Amino acid sequence: VFGVVSSIGHMIIAIVGLRVMLDGWAVVRPEVFAIYQFVEFVLGVFAAPLATVVRWVKGVVFVTLCFAKFDEALYPKPFDGSDSGANAFRAILVMEARYNNPIMLCVASWLLTDRMLKRAAAN
Repeated sequence: VFGVVSSIGHMIIAIVGLRVMLDGWAVVRPEVFAIYQFVEFVLGVFAAPLATVVRWVKGVVFVTLCFAKFDEALYPKPFDGSDSGANAFRAILVMEARYNNPIMLCVASWLLTDRMLKRAAAN
């Protein structure tokens, strides 16, 4: 909200101020225009770091509130349903738990054992 109000206020001040100080491309009141430019510069110097801090705080708050559980999905919790890979993985786990398919259990066991043997051989 602060950013929108600040942007609208800045735009109004710029439009009104530049119409008073400029006549086309010519500067009508150079001393007032110089003061205006100096104030714009000083405000910009302080506003830029403040805007950076505000963006960082908003990012940290968003990540904290919607942090994903990486063991379940890569998406934040509100968007978890749109992660098709995690949904398919969960569906396979549920199917395996319900039906206890012996062929799938053998293949998974074989793949896991093969992976562990390759890791042990590499070390």
